Order: sequence, then C-alpha cells, then structure tokens
Amino acid sequence: MAWSKRAPPEAVAELRHMTRILSGFLSFARLIGRVHMGSDLQRFIVATSYLMYVFTNYSAE
Repeated sequence: MAWSKRAPPEAVAELRHMTRILSGFLSFARLIGRVHMGSDLQRFIVATSYLMYVFTNYSAE
C-alpha cells in the first residue's frame, strides 16, 4: 500500500499487466515444482502469487 501511494500510476498499471501475463504460467510452474523445485521457480511462484493476491484484494481509493 505504501509503495502504491508513491508510485506513478503508469508503474502500477504496468505491474498489474505483467502480473496478469505471468499468472498464466503459474499453474504450469506449480506442476513443474512437484517434480523439481529450484529456488528460482520457488521465488517465481511466491512472487506471482503474492502480486495476484494484492491486485485482486487491493482497491485504489
């Protein structure tokens, strides 16, 4: 919330757009993670899941 108050609206919109694109790979990444969970894959899953949560539960007021 603190970052979004100071961030330019264009940055928030771009991050939201990138999260939408990356979320398409999330199911596939989780499937791969069942076989081999490298640290990069783990960070991708955690970061993308967190951003999806923030953007679905955050309302700009």
